[in-house]
Amino acid sequence: MIKSLLNENKESFIKFCIIGGFSTIINYGLFYTLFTLVNLNYLLSSASGYISGTLFGFYLNKTFTFKSKAKRHGVEISKYFFVYTFSLFAGLLFLRGQVFFGIPIFLANFIVIGFTTIINYLGSKYFVFSKTFIIKNINYKIYKYRYFLRYFLIGVLSIIIELGTILLFRDLIDTKILMLLGFILSMLFAFYINTKFNFKVKKRDSLKTFAFFISIATFVYTLNLIIIELFYSFNFSNYIFLRLFTASIFFMLSYTLHRNITFKNTKQVGVAIYLQKKENLDKIMKHVGGYVDWLHLDLIDNTFKKDTDEVDLSIGHEIKRRFPEFKTMTHIMSDNPSKWIEKVAPFSNYIIIHSTSKEPLEENIKKIKQLKRKVGFCILSKNKLQLPKNLLRQINLIQVLGIDNPGYSGQKMNKSTFSILKQLQILKKSHRFEICLDGGVKESNINLINSKYIVSGSTILNSKTPRKTIYNLKTPTKQIRGEPLKIFIGEHLLNKLETKDYIKSLTLVGSFAEKGGLEGISDIDLVVILDKLTKGKFDDLINSLEEIRKPLKNKWGYDMKINTTFGPLKFNYKKTVVFHLMVYDIKRHIEHCNKSPFTCIDWQRALIYKKTPMLEIYPVNKLQPNYFFNSRRGISEYLTDLNDNSISYREYEFIGKEIKENVKHKRMTNKDKYEYAFHIMKFCMLNFLKLKTHEYKHLPQKKLLTKYFELFSKNKELYLPFIKMLNTKKAKNKFKPWKDKYYHLLYSFL
Repeated sequence: MIKSLLNENKESFIKFCIIGGFSTIINYGLFYTLFTLVNLNYLLSSASGYISGTLFGFYLNKTFTFKSKAKRHGVEISKYFFVYTFSLFAGLLFLRGQVFFGIPIFLANFIVIGFTTIINYLGSKYFVFSKTFIIKNINYKIYKYRYFLRYFLIGVLSIIIELGTILLFRDLIDTKILMLLGFILSMLFAFYINTKFNFKVKKRDSLKTFAFFISIATFVYTLNLIIIELFYSFNFSNYIFLRLFTASIFFMLSYTLHRNITFKNTKQVGVAIYLQKKENLDKIMKHVGGYVDWLHLDLIDNTFKKDTDEVDLSIGHEIKRRFPEFKTMTHIMSDNPSKWIEKVAPFSNYIIIHSTSKEPLEENIKKIKQLKRKVGFCILSKNKLQLPKNLLRQINLIQVLGIDNPGYSGQKMNKSTFSILKQLQILKKSHRFEICLDGGVKESNINLINSKYIVSGSTILNSKTPRKTIYNLKTPTKQIRGEPLKIFIGEHLLNKLETKDYIKSLTLVGSFAEKGGLEGISDIDLVVILDKLTKGKFDDLINSLEEIRKPLKNKWGYDMKINTTFGPLKFNYKKTVVFHLMVYDIKRHIEHCNKSPFTCIDWQRALIYKKTPMLEIYPVNKLQPNYFFNSRRGISEYLTDLNDNSISYREYEFIGKEIKENVKHKRMTNKDKYEYAFHIMKFCMLNFLKLKTHEYKHLPQKKLLTKYFELFSKNKELYLPFIKMLNTKKAKNKFKPWKDKYYHLLYSFL
């Protein structure tokens, strides 16, 4: 059978073998080095060589052998590791058997390589990179249990590190000290990889998470040692195999404790499904697959919403029958929830009722608990937080409805939602309940939401890439990353200014927040919102920025300039960091949101911020066509600047206690004409796409031009070469004399 399968796929098998040959060189070379020169145990030497060789081969096989075009590699990598972990242990077992029957170790290991190559090829072909219907369903299951599976793989690698450390230094260090050292190294490795790639712990929670992690790891390791001592009395003296044996015994205990204590704050995303005949369950489940963590069932009757459709409980029973692995939360929107509690219990893990229902809450809570279901309370964020404190101990979940009109999809989130969540987080410390947010959840505001459970309806169901959307809803707040200079600047700005009580919001926006270094960044945009603007506070901000001047010059050789104007004014000096400091108080920020909505809708979606997010202070929710022409930096203002041959900008003037915003003009130089023309075309295109597609994410230059001219193809042959020329001149900082025909092209474009 294996022979016929290989014959059918000769070309791919040959490629696999060629790549496997290179992988084998790495595999056998590392095995030989560790076993012969380092004198490491032959099993661990073989495992180390095997892992290194297969890591090298994966990406080559993905690209050249099986030509997988999957954009997200997480599921493939998970399946890949399982195939190779299986063949690793199968190979080790086969190796031990050969050695037992007297076959020389080097020859035995060579035979094992051939044996595992066939397993790996078939596993890669028909499991890892396969696109059959069965494999797609397996992919869903892998994603569903991804935390567990990744934790298992990380655990295997950490045990190898622990045992490898013991065997490597066994002749140099006391055994007990070496066992402790191996445990500490493996624990640090497991913590780092879990927090970076599995549960993705936020930076601010790292210390607390580490304390829980080390406590649980030490407790489980102590249990391992106790069991090993018991086995010693039965003459089992091989510590390596005893450690592997006890680790497998306590694996589930370790995972359960870490999942429910150490990493309990990981966001979980559920999709909203209405218990109504109009819902197409097949379509929804096909769209989301197994990528959500649970299903949120909304039951609405006519006591809550008069024009609602008839309740259809069969959808809940169908979900329980077809998707028993999914946890379900049923949200009863009714003034008389007792009518529905027993009916929804068979397909519900949680039953959520409104705290404002007309029936006695104590009786309904008792009824839900008698049915052995968890109790949830729902509150509306538009109302003040009022909860019966005497009942809080009996509640497992509090659901916040972030929208004003329950029962309708696609609404924007009420801005008071965030303050309600903050109050609940404080209450949660003294009561044992979880928090769920339902309504108005978007990719743009997910970083502002502090709750374990997230319910999304239209955001997921209307997405063209639902898996990616679900993943993005789980993504934690972005941290400052990149080259050391960028990290130094970003952290100094945020950490230094965060200590000032009069600052309400700090946000890094623009290209500095998007790129890894300073290349191609014209300035560093920092938006600061104060409680009230005064000259003293303004000067204090400037002085705080000035503190960075000396280290910038001495350590990195950069000069510094602070630009406090509002508008597109640029200062492109060589080896100079330009801080574009935009300062508002709350009143001026609201005014700016109304006059510059295109700019503010980008700013409020920035991922690098401190204190109160801009979205919570005053949200810009929707763009209107008239903004495109009449807002600041709109078509009308651009045309005025071009006619005047100047760049308009605004600047504060402090006269005693009075603050003026003066409009000023800079006469355009030859260089300014090129750069301003590029600025106008780029941001008009971006703003048009925001208006048309309702997508507000950063677009690289090439993708921007492609998407824009797909929608606006008229005169593409004129405008596309023109904007590319402007971009080239700007990038090279070399500008020929401006031509009148360029003005005509720009006017025509506008």
